[in-house]
Amino acid sequence: MLAIVVKVNIFLLAVLFFLAFALGYMMRSAFIKKCRNRILELEKEMMRDNARILELEKEKVELLKSKTKL
Repeated sequence: MLAIVVKVNIFLLAVLFFLAFALGYMMRSAFIKKCRNRILELEKEMMRDNARILELEKEKVELLKSKTKL
């Protein structure tokens, strides 16, 4: 009967698992940070656009008021 003997150093295996976990954690953290920054950037842009829309609406109301007074 054939038997394949594989010698595994348990400490090396533990270190490899830890390194793989640490690398995965760092990559995921960087991705989440990038996504959060993008979300904040888009929220700021949306707030700026909404403020501009409100400003234009205010100008429109003022023009309509001045037009009805004439």
